[in-house]
Amino acid sequence: MFAKVFYWLRFFQSTAYFIKIIVESLLAIGVLVILLIVILFSFGAPLYFFNLNRIAQSSDAVDQQIIGSYTGIAFFDVLVHVYLIALGEFWEYGNYSGKD
Repeated sequence: MFAKVFYWLRFFQSTAYFIKIIVESLLAIGVLVILLIVILFSFGAPLYFFNLNRIAQSSDAVDQQIIGSYTGIAFFDVLVHVYLIALGEFWEYGNYSGKD
C-alpha cells in the first residue's frame, strides 16, 4: 500500500525529485548491506566455531553457549549476535572465558 503511495507521488512535479532520491538511495544501500553482512560473518564465523567447541566440551551445553538462539538458524544467529556486540551490548555476553 505505501509503495503505491510513493509511486503515485512521482506524478507530481514537486515530489517526483524526492521520490527519485529515495529510490536511488535505497539501491545504493544494497551494496553496503552486502558488505556489512560479509564483515559481520567474518567476525562471527570464528565465534561460531568457538561456540561449537565449548558446547562439545561441556556437560551443560545451554549454560555454556556464547551465541544465543535468536532465530533458530545458526547462520542468522551468528549475524545477529555479532551485530548486537557491534552495537555495544556487552552485558549479556560477559561469559566468554567460561569462568563464573
